[in-house]
Amino acid sequence: MKISRILVSVIFLLLSCSSKLPPDNNWSIGKWTLIELKEVPVKQSGNTNKDAHLVFETAAKNYRGFGGCNPINGTYTINNGKIKFTAQVYQLAACPDMPFETTFLNALNEVDKYLVTGNTLVLKKGKTTLIKMQRK
Repeated sequence: MKISRILVSVIFLLLSCSSKLPPDNNWSIGKWTLIELKEVPVKQSGNTNKDAHLVFETAAKNYRGFGGCNPINGTYTINNGKIKFTAQVYQLAACPDMPFETTFLNALNEVDKYLVTGNTLVLKKGKTTLIKMQRK
């Protein structure tokens, strides 16, 4: 009986001392492909490198990806359940999907909240869903 109490106490102590993981701790696993933009489903080309997507580098709080026409990259910050994307740098090459890319980048700039459910990342402005991405 005494040994089991000691064992339970040790387990409780170890669990209570575990470090908290950052909210983006598993975002760097895989590529997040855009599946919905401003509540409109996004058609995928089947070539995930040409589909609009983001790849997170969580240790440096950077992201990179593709906007539909051009490579994109920048930084993000997470604080108290809020997220902000900044410093989008991309090569500007015109293409037929330029309006789509502009809408995607503008929406990314407006994001202030996030929600992760399984392999789905939802980026919001207030209560409005702007972007839905799925991990591939």
